[in-house]
Amino acid sequence: MSELQAAGKIRKIGVAGYPLPVLLRLTYLAKSAGIHLDIVQTYAQQTIINPSLTAGYLAAFEDAGVAEVTNAAPLAMGILTSSGGPEWHPARAAGDGIFDTCQEAAKLCRERGTSIEEISLNFGYKEVKMRKGNVLPVVIGCKDISEIKRSVKQWREVNVPGTRSAEETERLGKVEDEVIKLFEERGVRGISWSSPGEASL
Repeated sequence: MSELQAAGKIRKIGVAGYPLPVLLRLTYLAKSAGIHLDIVQTYAQQTIINPSLTAGYLAAFEDAGVAEVTNAAPLAMGILTSSGGPEWHPARAAGDGIFDTCQEAAKLCRERGTSIEEISLNFGYKEVKMRKGNVLPVVIGCKDISEIKRSVKQWREVNVPGTRSAEETERLGKVEDEVIKLFEERGVRGISWSSPGEASL
């Protein structure tokens, strides 16, 4: 791969998916084989339910020489939505309480006059920077143009001062705190599912 990059046939070399420990291990294995990873993309590892990326892993990727980390799936591949996400979602079968707790959090948000999507994206869209100052891109899937527009609007509300009133920011911040507390009390904050399963790793 490095030869292809040197020849200008590919621009960047990277890996995506997998739990963070596996991604980090792959990064070091590639490095030991003389392959420099330019980019690592994570899924559902910097969310309101699992903020593991900024709890040490981001710095570890930087120490391993990764130039760019991309944060994908701030809605945890759909389980941080009112619908609960797709039927195939690994958290549905994990048996560790993540899925049920997300549904409980969705109910709490509705009772507070908001949605689990809004609260989760408020958390997921907060700016995260690498040590050298570059901002981590956030990747989110949208089904149609209306979801794209809503997503851009919410990103602006989180990151552009004055877009959202101070009162609304404070109100939503309190709900965010409640959701985080719920995840902590249920013992599911900071854990994730294996995708693919452990047998495939």
